[in-house]
Amino acid sequence: MGVDDVAHVGLKEEEFQCTLCLKLLYKPTTTICGHSFCIECLTRSLRFRAKCPICRSVLHASFNRLAVSTDFSRLLEANFPKEYSLRRKDEEEKLSANRISPEANVAASNGEEENAVLGTMVLCPVLPRQRLHLHIYEPRYRLLTQRCLEGSRRFGMLARSGRGRSPASYGTEVEIVECEPLPGGRYYMEVVGRRVFRVVDSWSTDEYLRCRVEWIDLDEGEGPHEANGFNTRPIDPERTLAMSHNLESLVEIWQGLVYERGYERNPDQLRRLYRDLGPMPPYTAPGDRAMWVAALINPLPALGVAPEIRPSMLQATNVLERVEIATEGIRSSLIYMKPTLFRTVLSSGVTQLQKLLSFLFRHSWLILLGWWLAQRFPNFMPLPKSSLLLALRMVPPS
Repeated sequence: MGVDDVAHVGLKEEEFQCTLCLKLLYKPTTTICGHSFCIECLTRSLRFRAKCPICRSVLHASFNRLAVSTDFSRLLEANFPKEYSLRRKDEEEKLSANRISPEANVAASNGEEENAVLGTMVLCPVLPRQRLHLHIYEPRYRLLTQRCLEGSRRFGMLARSGRGRSPASYGTEVEIVECEPLPGGRYYMEVVGRRVFRVVDSWSTDEYLRCRVEWIDLDEGEGPHEANGFNTRPIDPERTLAMSHNLESLVEIWQGLVYERGYERNPDQLRRLYRDLGPMPPYTAPGDRAMWVAALINPLPALGVAPEIRPSMLQATNVLERVEIATEGIRSSLIYMKPTLFRTVLSSGVTQLQKLLSFLFRHSWLILLGWWLAQRFPNFMPLPKSSLLLALRMVPPS
């Protein structure tokens, strides 16, 4: 007996409701545990938890590989034509409302849209050209990642600011360059920073933050409204270009000290960093060059030789301020890495203390033996009872 043969069997609509949306099943799909849901409802559920919503059985299938039960769908449409038609109309309206035209998507990706809208993650500050590896396991960010993979593969990265840990008003657009799906709807991916933006407006959608942003030109100022309504100080082009030109020599000295003092935390860390950042921008693009220098001295993972200047770089209101922050940051790093008399004496004292502790640890059994002999046999040796002197006498000369 086929689907058409049971088209007029007395079936009740309540028996074929989706337990997630409480409506008639539309494009039903059936799990391995035997429960049926609307395919869109189950997809949204699996993005948060890879379990059946009814019996909590683990579902190993990925939510983007679900298939519609064709025969079941035809059975529902034959028995409930009016209700099924209404469900189809509702779903098509939702789809058309959420669909973005290709022209608008391209414009947003190329920065042609004046106030673009970005889904954002509130994690840490990232600068243009910096690469960051992320393990996405939170349900809200898994949903954001899925939507990005289906679209432009770009989203916003914001840090937290202030004691209230509220999202910062400046951030960076990042692009997903590599993404590996993991069991349970998780992702392991690599992102790279692209453009700096300022948050114009923000609201929550599906538990993650969406922001209307305007793009920041790194080599220009952003106007008096960026300084809380007060006019920013005038920019001296000659001073800006001179400071930008001096950054190159500072970077050469900084690189030499990192290699000489062995500050790399991983083998070839600096070489890989230069590969990711690319060549230094010309001094005629001072804002872009300052961002490059900031990304160099504050890499991911950190070298630990420079103060954290990435939030200040993102919040800078003009090109001169960006160059000044980068210059001050790399000079502070040079002062930290250059040897001084105090640091040399301190380092020498720490080294001698380490040698003494190492000696005592290696020959502790001799010290204990000498102390025991001195207590048990006072006349065993014509030596003082001092355990340390006895141990030193028993240790063969090096």
